[in-house]
Amino acid sequence: MTERYETNARKLPWPQDRGGITAKLQREGCRAIGRMGGRDDAYNVVMEVLRVLAKHAEGKLDQQKVGLEDKRLGAIRKQEQARAAKLGDIALQQKNIAKDMEHLQARKARLDDAAALVPSAQHTVKELPKTVTTQVAPINPGATVPVQSGPPTKARHLSDAASASGLGAPRMSS
Repeated sequence: MTERYETNARKLPWPQDRGGITAKLQREGCRAIGRMGGRDDAYNVVMEVLRVLAKHAEGKLDQQKVGLEDKRLGAIRKQEQARAAKLGDIALQQKNIAKDMEHLQARKARLDDAAALVPSAQHTVKELPKTVTTQVAPINPGATVPVQSGPPTKARHLSDAASASGLGAPRMSS
């Protein structure tokens, strides 16, 4: 005897679908079954569609398993390539550090050689007295020299307009 199911689609014992991959299939399947209208030929079409879907699912599952294995192997290959690239980067960094070390060691050796040289004689600077004691004799002992308190000034004649504006331009001679 066959097991009887509810006629209400909401009360059917659907399998648990965590990813929601069959939600539309369940909804559309129930809608198609609801449109059979009690006709045997419509029932046969719905059942044939379900059988085709079942065969399609079996074939697709086998194909996806092969693709899944290819993806897994591809991911492993990518990881191996990343590791190899990282190892290559590390090797390059080590070579660069070794070159830097050689350069620094050569530089240190040159500095050590330079420090080992005997220094030349040291030059000393003579201390000068803070005040000058020599006197300057005037050229003409009887002449007096006028003393100016500031820098020499040049006589300027400014126009009234320039003088008023503060430009300090010389006056034009007429």
